[in-house]
Amino acid sequence: MAVSIGTGRSDFWETGPPRDVLYLNLERPRNTLLVRERDIRAVMGVEEKSGVTYLHGRGAGMQAIGKAVSRFVANHPGCVIFQDSISRAGQGSLKEDETANRIIDQLNGWGTWLGIAHTPRATTDHSFGSIHFEAGQDIGIQVRSETRGSTVGVRLEVTKMNDAKKPSPAYYSLEFAEDGSGLTGFRTARSNEYPELATLKGMSRVERITSFLSDVGKATAKEISEETGIHRGDVSVAIRTDLFVQLPKEGREAIYALREDREEVMR
Repeated sequence: MAVSIGTGRSDFWETGPPRDVLYLNLERPRNTLLVRERDIRAVMGVEEKSGVTYLHGRGAGMQAIGKAVSRFVANHPGCVIFQDSISRAGQGSLKEDETANRIIDQLNGWGTWLGIAHTPRATTDHSFGSIHFEAGQDIGIQVRSETRGSTVGVRLEVTKMNDAKKPSPAYYSLEFAEDGSGLTGFRTARSNEYPELATLKGMSRVERITSFLSDVGKATAKEISEETGIHRGDVSVAIRTDLFVQLPKEGREAIYALREDREEVMR
């Protein structure tokens, strides 16, 4: 997307005229981004510059790079900021509302932005952390993938759309060399090419809690709520089913586990 915006190419998305892009790399080694861009430009047939500038600050956080980003924005009116990733912002616990608002306010202060966010372990239905991350979005896009041999299918589904109707999910196919040398192709795809992605449905609350507890073994209702994004009151109702069991308290908080895992957790 960054290369499409930077070059003004609308092969996959309607990007409009070229716009300067600043990609904030807070998570990965510098060379991995450069290799990825090389492959992307090759499969897109881009011979000119990509229009993407990288600010590499692995482990630095948003506060450390804030002045540099602000200078870029001032010198490149109408630019687009890519934040990779929200979880590396370094502004505090992502579960805290103040942290989420601080990150969103800083991104909004830079103009048009796209932020890459991770999801909780137990669900892919929302981004990890405070609800204010989703409240601060104009458009929210859920990314899911399915691997078939050396091809990876990707489904992009708009989960939030301010001031417009949500479009249908879009499918893309990333083709990789079998020898592991990198990306060799990228194209739009049909939904029937990736049946698992095409039939995805949201997990129920009980399914999300079950998935989370199967990963961690045991947890308090508060921890379940924070990790799954389910309201605390709804968690309390869901864990009353026969699938779950309450274990002896550790401190003041009740502990819950899957009923079938009770003996193992107790040991």
